[in-house]
Amino acid sequence: MFVEPGEAPRPILTASSTVQFVEPGFLVYARGGVLLAQEFDWRRGRLSGDPFPVADRVIHFEASGHAAFAASLAGTVAYRSSDTVSRLVWFDREGRPLGTIGPPGDYLNLSMSPDGRRVWYDRRQGGLGNLDVWSYDLERGVETRVTTSPDTEISPLELAGGTSIVLAATREGQPRLYRMDLVSGREEPLAPVPGAFQVGQDLSPDGNTLVYVERTPETPFDIWTVPVRGT
Repeated sequence: MFVEPGEAPRPILTASSTVQFVEPGFLVYARGGVLLAQEFDWRRGRLSGDPFPVADRVIHFEASGHAAFAASLAGTVAYRSSDTVSRLVWFDREGRPLGTIGPPGDYLNLSMSPDGRRVWYDRRQGGLGNLDVWSYDLERGVETRVTTSPDTEISPLELAGGTSIVLAATREGQPRLYRMDLVSGREEPLAPVPGAFQVGQDLSPDGNTLVYVERTPETPFDIWTVPVRGT
C-alpha cells in the first residue's frame, strides 16, 4: 500500500510473498518460486515496466507468503535456493547402507506406519517452498502422493488402523494439526487454538495419544498431548 499525505492508502502490488525495496528504485518479491524485481518510483508510489527475474528456484511458501531472501538498500540480494536434494536411505545397525527409498528430493519429516509397511514423509515441490505429504509402500515399492493443495502439509503420522493420518497444514496461514481420512480426504482440526503454530512429533506406543509442539502469540514452544483414537 502507498499513502500520500491527506489521501487514503492505495494498492501498489499484488504479491503472495515478502516484498523489499532496493535502491535506486526497485521492489523485489517472489512469484512461483522465482525472485523478481520491478521498477518502482517511491516518490509517486508507482510501478513501471514489467518484472524481471533476479534468481530462479528460490524457496517460497505461497501459503504464508514467506520467501527466503533479503535485500540491502545498496542492491545486494541474498537468497536460499530450493535446489536441495537428498535421498532416503536404509541403514543396518552397524551403519552400513542397505538401499534407498523413493526418488531424490527435498525431504523434511519422516515416519513409519505402526505396522512397518509404509513410510510417510513430506517433500518440497520443485521451485516452491510448499511441501506435500507422500507415502511409500515398502512391500510393493510404490510411492503415492497424499496431498495436492497449494498449502503446505508436513509431519504425517499414521494412526492405528491405517485409515487416517495426523498432519500439520497451513490452512489458515500457520501450521495447525488436522486429522485426515485417507479414504474420503476429509479433514478435521485436532486441537484448534486461534493463532497457534502446531506440529505433530510422535504417537504414544498404544497409538491413542499424539505428542505435538505448539507456539502461540503469548507463549513460546511448549509440548502438548491430545487424544487421537475415537476422535
